[in-house]
Amino acid sequence: MMSALNLNISKRSIIFLIICFLISSSSQAQKKYLENNTQDKKEQLTLKKVEDDLNYLNKYSNKSVSYDKKEYEKVRNNYYKAYLFLKKIKSERAVKLKERVLYKLAYTNEQLRKFDHAYYFLEEATNLTDSLRQASLTQNIFEAETKYNEVKQAQRLEEEKSLRQRTQFLFYSSAMAFLVFIILGYIFYRNYRLIQRNKIEQIENEMQTRIINATIDAKEKERKSIAEILHNSVSALLSSANLHLQATKSQLKENTPKEISKAQLIVNEASIKIRDLSHELISSILLKFGLAFAMHDVCQKYSNSKITLRSEDKDIRRYNQDFEIKIYNIIEELINNILKHSNASNATIMLVHRADDMLSIRLGDDGKGFNVNATKNKDGLGLSHIKARVKVMKGVFNIMSSKGNGTSIFILVPIPKT
Repeated sequence: MMSALNLNISKRSIIFLIICFLISSSSQAQKKYLENNTQDKKEQLTLKKVEDDLNYLNKYSNKSVSYDKKEYEKVRNNYYKAYLFLKKIKSERAVKLKERVLYKLAYTNEQLRKFDHAYYFLEEATNLTDSLRQASLTQNIFEAETKYNEVKQAQRLEEEKSLRQRTQFLFYSSAMAFLVFIILGYIFYRNYRLIQRNKIEQIENEMQTRIINATIDAKEKERKSIAEILHNSVSALLSSANLHLQATKSQLKENTPKEISKAQLIVNEASIKIRDLSHELISSILLKFGLAFAMHDVCQKYSNSKITLRSEDKDIRRYNQDFEIKIYNIIEELINNILKHSNASNATIMLVHRADDMLSIRLGDDGKGFNVNATKNKDGLGLSHIKARVKVMKGVFNIMSSKGNGTSIFILVPIPKT
């Protein structure tokens, strides 16, 4: 009976002791939590105060303001107290404040000429800065690796998704590519045909230009030949016949028949017509004196009460005769256009032998002008023949005109070497 009672009391005692231990442990944990919480709050308040003090003391770091030694010593001491306090706290905020304090201590000691202390605190501040930077770098690397892994995972998921879509898209893209290939082939074929057609047209234009120039050259040679025959042969024969008639008339004196006098008049008239015809075929002034004199003669011959033509030249000399004839005929044809179509009162011809051995020709008038674009496909003014002749001479032909503003023509051709 007693042993049972003792056993029951013993069990109750053990349970009581366990309960007391649990209550005690819980109380201690709660007390420790409250102490830690209080300590954290106290620490945060203290750090806030230190930070405010640092902001206040920061004005003594202004290099543009000078302070006396006592003020710097007082500031240095306050910084040092803050440093001793912050050494005990390991939080991130405290460490950053400690970094600021160390730099301030280095600066104030430097101002107080305590360079050994300044160097010591500067070295500690630099080491702490390096530690913070290394910790920040490590944190950044960790965050970058985390982001990289996240991006990599997202990329892998996206690639899987893209792979699924690619298989579905492959058929449609192949069909589209085939269709595009057909369209491009058709476009290429049309462009090829167009290029070939342009080449053929270019060849035809060149052939036509050559034919035109060959025809004109043949005409010029024929005119020159006829003019020479008329001037050198026929004109000489007529002059000789006239001399014979004059000699016969002198011998017969008063008994001269009227038929001889009439024959002499007819021969003189024929000589005049032959000479005029020879000049119309080719200018004798051009052959004897050259291009500049021939242009002055043309302007004098065609000027009248309605239009005045002037010719100016610079450094013009004698050139190859065929070249002079071609240039003379081109200018004469342009002058005929001015006389027939421009209704101008004044026209000017300017010839210049340029330093680069190019002959510059400018013709201008104050006539009614015309639409250049409207006459490109027409040959009423003979411009296509002139362009063809200038092109064969490897020259440049440009015409500017508009209705009511006259016409300006520019020709530039290389001068052949004699």
